[in-house]
Amino acid sequence: MAKSKNHTAHNQSYKAHRNGIKKPKRQRQASTKGMDPKFLRNLRYSRKHNVKAGEGEVENFMRTFFIYKMCLRMQCL
Repeated sequence: MAKSKNHTAHNQSYKAHRNGIKKPKRQRQASTKGMDPKFLRNLRYSRKHNVKAGEGEVENFMRTFFIYKMCLRMQCL
């Protein structure tokens, strides 16, 4: 009795390329697992104290506006 065929790659490459071979999608946030602990500690502190542009501008404007109005009422300007 003849042995049966165990494996062939016939047509597999064609099938794979019909929809295109795509690169795996990258994560938006890279994992910090296994990174240098000293670097991660510094990263945490820098993120904590990093103020985004425009953050707190509205509150600052309102505070200034309130002081300005109070001064107008007291006629100190």
